[in-house]
Amino acid sequence: MSSSDDGSTRGNGFHPAAPPAAQMDPVLLRREMVEWQLLKRGIRDERVVAAMLSVPRHEFVPAGLAGEAYSDRPLPIGHDQTISQPFMVAAMTEALQLSGSERVLEIGAGSGYQAAVLSLLAREVHTVESCSGSAMATCRCTSAMERSDGRTRLHLRPLWSPRQRPRFRRRSRRSSQTADV
Repeated sequence: MSSSDDGSTRGNGFHPAAPPAAQMDPVLLRREMVEWQLLKRGIRDERVVAAMLSVPRHEFVPAGLAGEAYSDRPLPIGHDQTISQPFMVAAMTEALQLSGSERVLEIGAGSGYQAAVLSLLAREVHTVESCSGSAMATCRCTSAMERSDGRTRLHLRPLWSPRQRPRFRRRSRRSSQTADV
């Protein structure tokens, strides 16, 4: 397994960010994370707790940080972005008070972890990401997030590709000339 400077990873045969199974038991680590970081801090929504237990956070971080995926802190994911600490994800999700019938729009997909948690609680999640590198990593991490009826639960859209990036025109104060920025 190797990781580049931007946080992207190359696969280990199972998942691009999954650590070797001998290093950790992700199910046990998720249970401990929920008990110590969420329940003891007041997260009470049973559906949020179940979603946090279900989503494998270690699959949303670079391989070199998979062993720290369930720690009580944000982690760098490359492209000058971080994955929020588990408590913040749970607190923001609980604050939404989702019933399961909602369509959710998330701006800034990052690693896709928050969207993956939301996808277990809402009817549909649409998320956009302006960083094309993060958007591609998010696509890899969330490609298997489908409902049992086969309908996609999570829709990721890059805000724009590098070629489609909006060009802003700046007007010079000294003349009426414009320049692409």
